[in-house]
Amino acid sequence: MIPILAAALVFSAAQAQALAYAYQVGGRDLAGIVYQESTGCARIRGKLDPRAIGCGQLHQETADAACGCATTRQALELNWRYNIRLAARILAACQAEFGEAGGITCYWLGAPAARTKTRFYLEHSPYLRQIRRRERELDDLPLSED
Repeated sequence: MIPILAAALVFSAAQAQALAYAYQVGGRDLAGIVYQESTGCARIRGKLDPRAIGCGQLHQETADAACGCATTRQALELNWRYNIRLAARILAACQAEFGEAGGITCYWLGAPAARTKTRFYLEHSPYLRQIRRRERELDDLPLSED
């Protein structure tokens, strides 16, 4: 089953497709991250961080580590499915190390920085609160399996 967001008035068809794909490959947490980071737009470049690329707002070196290969900025920008799959790998690795909530903060900070934070911070960060808010907003959208 692939949930499709029926949100034509809120998101373009491409954005809805990207958010639905994020939900399919990484669940509610990844869909919330993709919504927060890029509003489902695969070609967006980071506003605050110019190194952030695509739907998952990945850094090149993080993407390289997640795939175990050399990625290109162009591939991360143009292939939104590839970007989301790498984001799902990164989130899964973070959640395996820091737990479900802490893993979301780890996704934002990066694992090395997350290791310097307290468990309390990881599980109560401002970023985690933003993602939870985005998840609730997505929950309010009608889903269909068409």
